[in-house]
Amino acid sequence: MKLSNDQFKILSREVVYQSKKLQVDELEISLPNGNVDKWSVNVLPDFYYGIPVVDGKVVLTREWREGPAKILTQFTAARCVLGGGRN
Repeated sequence: MKLSNDQFKILSREVVYQSKKLQVDELEISLPNGNVDKWSVNVLPDFYYGIPVVDGKVVLTREWREGPAKILTQFTAARCVLGGGRN
């Protein structure tokens, strides 16, 4: 099944946590299969991209993203915690 942006519908969005460094929104989303699910979305003020390269080729994923509410081609997810600690 080929996915399209109009198959995903954001039904509601609520800020459930907010601080100087982070905001968490909860979205209720109608999925292409007809199910309705709740997704938690991290809204970050600063971010970086790590670019994965395998055998000299850049690795990208194609997936629906709730923030822009569209299917995007993007780098795979990554997170950096400064100081080597866990958050």
